[in-house]
Amino acid sequence: ARRLLSARAAPQCTEDKEIVVASLGVGVVCASTWAELRGVVRPTQPAVGHAYVETRRKDIFATKKKARDWLGSHAVPAVFGPQGKLYVVDRATEMAALELTGNNRNLWTGMDVMVDLVDDLRNYTTQDDFWAEMRKRRYVSLLAPGKTPLYQLVPIDPGDLPTTWVLGKGGFRDDAWRSLVAFATTQADHSSRCYVRTCRPFQDFQWAYLFHDSVVGLATDLWSSQTDLLNFEFSFADQQYPADLSRLHTNDWKALGESLSAHLCHQSGVVNFTLPAEEFPVGSPEGFVGMGDK
Repeated sequence: ARRLLSARAAPQCTEDKEIVVASLGVGVVCASTWAELRGVVRPTQPAVGHAYVETRRKDIFATKKKARDWLGSHAVPAVFGPQGKLYVVDRATEMAALELTGNNRNLWTGMDVMVDLVDDLRNYTTQDDFWAEMRKRRYVSLLAPGKTPLYQLVPIDPGDLPTTWVLGKGGFRDDAWRSLVAFATTQADHSSRCYVRTCRPFQDFQWAYLFHDSVVGLATDLWSSQTDLLNFEFSFADQQYPADLSRLHTNDWKALGESLSAHLCHQSGVVNFTLPAEEFPVGSPEGFVGMGDK
C-alpha cells in the first residue's frame, strides 16, 4: 500500500492527454495512466527484443497484483522535449510489455505509470538541434536491426523512430540481440550474469552490438572456442524471427543467454572490443567482468 501512495501523491503528468508543463520540472516524479501517457511519451530506440518483451509481460503484467506491484515500485525515466512530448530513455521493454497487455486478456493500461523527469531539452526547439543534443547526452539509439539478425545493423534518422509502443508494423522492430542480452543478464545466479549493470541508458545496446559482431561480424575470435560459437549459431538459427509470441519457448532463449554468458561475455578479449565511436562514445562495452573476477 505504501508504494501505491507514492503514485497517488505524485502530480499528474497529463491532463486530457496533454503534458501538464506548468507543474513539472527536472527531478519531479509524476504519474498518469498509460492510457493517458501513451500518446505523449515517445520511444528513443527503433527496436526492442520481442521475445524478452513477451517474457516481461508474463513476469510483471500477467496478473493485476503483479502489475500493481511493478508499476508501484518503478519509475520510467524521461526527457522533456519540444512540442509537449516526453522521450523515454529507459524501460522501453516494460512499456512495450504494458502496451502488449492490450492484445491479451489482462489489460492494465488504466493503472498509473510513474515518470521520472531526468532532463529538460525544450529549449532545443528545432528537430535537428534537439536530436543532436539527445545523441550528445546518450539519450537515443539510432541503430536498427536488419531484415534478419544476421544482417548488418542499419543507421536511421530520428524521424524513423517509432511513435507508438506496439510491436511490429508502425512500432518497434524486433532486435533479437537485445533479447539475448536480457536473457544473458537475468540468471538467478548473479555471478553467472553477462555483465554488471550501470545507471547509463542503453548499456544493453553496447552488448547487443558486441553479440552481433561476434557472431556475424569480425569478432568471432572472442568466443571461448569456435565449437562453442557453432553450437550457439545452430541453436540461435532455430528461433523464429521476428519472434512468434504465441509460440515462444522461453527456455530456449534462456539457454542461449546462458551460452553467451558462459562462452563469450567474460572472455579476456571482450575488454578490448571497440564499439563504433559515433554510436557508442564509451570505447568498449561497459560492465565487463573477467573470468577471474566472477
